[in-house]
Amino acid sequence: MTARLEFAKRHLKDSQTMSNKILWPDETKIELFCLNAKHHVWGKPGIIPTVKHGGGSIMLWGCF
Repeated sequence: MTARLEFAKRHLKDSQTMSNKILWPDETKIELFCLNAKHHVWGKPGIIPTVKHGGGSIMLWGCF
């Protein structure tokens, strides 16, 4: 985080043509069937809920 802040401070006054030469990448992980969070399941005591699908996730990467 400190390195990103220093980079931003160094290049704060760069021209628009300079920022056009920078490749800005990003990536994200998307869960296909559930979220990356705790889930609360209502049910009878002693019954363990099951998932009928395999779950899984995909990684997306892009840049501009």
